[in-house]
Amino acid sequence: MSGINKLFQDLEQSSIEKQNALNENKRLKEELAEVKKQLSNAQEKIRTLQDDNERSNTELTAATKRFESFEENLQTVSKRLNDPQEKLQTLQDENSCPNTELAVVTKQSMDYREKFQTLQDDYINQGQARPLMTMQEVCETMEKVQSYLIDNIDRFASTQATVENMEKRLLAMDIKLQASETARNAFDDIKEQASKEQMVEDQMKVQAKIEEIEKRLVDMDSDIKRQASETVHKVEDVKELVVDLI
Repeated sequence: MSGINKLFQDLEQSSIEKQNALNENKRLKEELAEVKKQLSNAQEKIRTLQDDNERSNTELTAATKRFESFEENLQTVSKRLNDPQEKLQTLQDENSCPNTELAVVTKQSMDYREKFQTLQDDYINQGQARPLMTMQEVCETMEKVQSYLIDNIDRFASTQATVENMEKRLLAMDIKLQASETARNAFDDIKEQASKEQMVEDQMKVQAKIEEIEKRLVDMDSDIKRQASETVHKVEDVKELVVDLI
């Protein structure tokens, strides 16, 4: 009789333990459902981050194309800048020739003036019948010199205006080139900042959260399996005890 009472006590205790195990199992399932929900939210966030990353990559690709186009334009501007510089050098070389000729002719004119003055002085002082150069010859020579001077001065003025115009264009292009360099440096800084900071940091945070959730899921799964195994063993023990009593 005492054996049957003990059997019922064991059965009752096993029933209580089984109920507790079921309650614990239910609680763990609810916790697992919550974790799965968190995992689903994390996966959704990952997908959002991946979409953001893909959009950022698309924007970066478009920006890279714009930068490549900007590089081509910069090369074109640099070429256009070099061409006027070469032309300016040529003009300056050409301009040096009229300046040299002008200096020579000016010196010749001064020599003629001195020679004419000397002839006049000799004519007056010495009472010569005819000077070495008549006044008409001197005037004609001076007119030729003056005409040559005027022609070269006009040529020099035209060349000088062209040079000044080219220098203004060079200055404007140099300002554009400096602005282009500044824009390119700013673009390099933005691209490097975007590629090294925010996306990498966000992905590291998401990865850490996923690893943490996966570890919790593994631990909970192991606990559930252990509880289920213990419950099965207890039921088997009770069955064997009932069989022995029968």
